[in-house]
Parts: sequence; structure tokens; C-alpha cells
Amino acid sequence: YMIMTSRVLEIDGQFLYLPGCMFVSFGDATTRTSEVQLVRCAQGLNLWKLHQVHSIYKQVVHDTMSASEGNILMDKVLQDRNLVPSWICVLLYGFCSAMVTPYAFGGDWVNLAVSFFIGTCVGALQFIVSARSNMYSNVFEISASIVVSFVGRDFGSIGGSKICFGAVTQGSLALILPGYIILCGALELQSRNLVAGSVRMFYAIIYSLFLSFGITLGAALFGWMY
Repeated sequence: YMIMTSRVLEIDGQFLYLPGCMFVSFGDATTRTSEVQLVRCAQGLNLWKLHQVHSIYKQVVHDTMSASEGNILMDKVLQDRNLVPSWICVLLYGFCSAMVTPYAFGGDWVNLAVSFFIGTCVGALQFIVSARSNMYSNVFEISASIVVSFVGRDFGSIGGSKICFGAVTQGSLALILPGYIILCGALELQSRNLVAGSVRMFYAIIYSLFLSFGITLGAALFGWMY
């Protein structure tokens, strides 16, 4: 998309994409010089804003909109709020955690309710706490897995309860598993973008190890306190 845009705008540009940043080189054939820009951005997925950006891109490429007008609209898209508020995302996070618990991890109705509660807590950590603190976002995965494992074993230790520690823990963490990261990495490797694809696949492996370490640490911490 970047190469196609540069051709339409008659700009000599070269692009190298890495997860989280992109190197952009603008060349000038008359003076035989080039200018390199490093664009860094936090990774995320926002389908609504992605749709808006792609519609602006199509209008600029097909000459129905000038580049300056597209630039103004792009700034507006970046400054706009998300389509869905954070509190709705938190509730949907808990709902999805509850729905995945029965068929994926064998939980019953009691485990479904517990997964909804713990999943809501994880959603609050991701969409509210992590969004407001860049420092916490670096340790979100491991801290969330520790909290989920700790609370899950707490519920599981209730005498006479039918709460399954494995079901509620895995169901609550299902939405932060690196499935999308692995998908993007596989697609990039398929398109012969070896650097970005290898980085994503390796990151997904380390990400999974972080989650498993957090689950073990949270369960061991509660066992020590208990």
C-alpha cells in the first residue's frame, strides 16, 4: 500500500517494515540524495479506524481526493475517539471469556460465571489501566496472568465448590493469547517478509512463555499464602 501510494503521488520512496516501526527513505534523483525517516507506533488493532484510513487511501489513489485533503482527514481519524467505549470493551471481554470457557475448556455454569468476573478484571487491566500507563503496558501480560491464576485458585480452593482452576484460568486468558500475532507472522512469512514475520513468531513464543510463567507464579503465590 505504501509503495502504491508513492507511485501515485510520484514520490521516490522505499519502505522497510518491522513490528512497531517503519523505515521510510525518500530519494531525490536530481540531487542524488535521500532522506530517511523512522516512524514508530504502538501496535494494536482497531478495525474501525483501519476502515476509515483505507477509504481515504482509495480516494487519494484514485484521484478523487488530493493528498493534502487526505492528510487532514488522516489527522482527524487519529485524533478521534474509538468507536466502542472502553467500558463496553471490558464487558464484552468478560462475556467472551465466559462463552469460551464451556466449549473450549470444559467448564460448567459455575465456571462460566467465575470466568465472566475474572475476564472483566483482565479487560479492565487492558483497556483502562494499560491504556493510561505506558509503563504498566510493558508488563500487562505477565501481571494479568498472575492476577487470573491467583484469583482462579482462590475460587477453586472454596470447599465443596465445582470451580475448575484450569477452566476459569484458561478461559479468562483466552482473549490475550497470541493467536492474532501468530497469524500475522505466518502471513508475513508467506509473503516473504522474513524479518517482520520472524520477529512476530519469536515474540509470540516468548509471549506464551510469559503467560505460562505468570499462571505458575500466581498459583504458587496463592498456595504459599494459603
